[in-house]
Amino acid sequence: MGKWKKSVIPLNRLSDAKLNLARAEAWRRVVPLRDKSEAYAAGSSQREANAREYDLLTRELAAIEATIHELLSDRRPRMGALGKFLGLTRVPPGALSQIEVLKNRRSELEARQKNLHGGPPDPARAFATAMERLLRFDREIDRRKRKSEALESLRAAAAFAAADTRKVASSIKRKLERQPLCPYCGYKLNELLHAEHIYPVAKGGRSTRANMVNVCESCNARKGKMTLTAFIKKYELNREAIEARLTALGKEF
Repeated sequence: MGKWKKSVIPLNRLSDAKLNLARAEAWRRVVPLRDKSEAYAAGSSQREANAREYDLLTRELAAIEATIHELLSDRRPRMGALGKFLGLTRVPPGALSQIEVLKNRRSELEARQKNLHGGPPDPARAFATAMERLLRFDREIDRRKRKSEALESLRAAAAFAAADTRKVASSIKRKLERQPLCPYCGYKLNELLHAEHIYPVAKGGRSTRANMVNVCESCNARKGKMTLTAFIKKYELNREAIEARLTALGKEF
């Protein structure tokens, strides 16, 4: 029977609960390895020298990793109206250049570790490997936290914008032209008009005269939150005729 090999699941595919459990298990394994590494005293002078150098390199690599993490965390607001409105942030260009220098230094140190004659003592190597695994879990957890915070900010901004857009829509509706035909299906409009957003509010559409048009009840219900392109494709409508009618009304699409 062949040796069974455990499949490795990428961290980004683990649920939050499984990721936290895996992180806890990684930490449980690190503690005894750390103790063994610190208690290891036997070996030739050459191996001991290699172990000391390996330890120094490991400490410097850990410091570099911490500095990179700190630079990535120091995010600044993005310029421009959209960036300010959505609360978008970015890593400053100066920090990015520092990160690139640190990554190059990290590669050099890792190469030196691999080229050490005889390598580090086994407990030290096992401890370093376990610590790297633990750091990967911590980075993934931190990435998810920042992503979750960014999504919450975007949802809050979108909700605020949508509420404001709906309020403006009621005043624009009274000013819309009452054309005789529905611009979508081409049939005659009755007295029951529906002011419809050509580009939907749910996708960032604004309540302006250019983006709103009176349509029939049926087309308003069928289009819903779809874009004009998706609506035409789903119901196999005549795009050229629709665009011609909207253009004649001075609409944007």
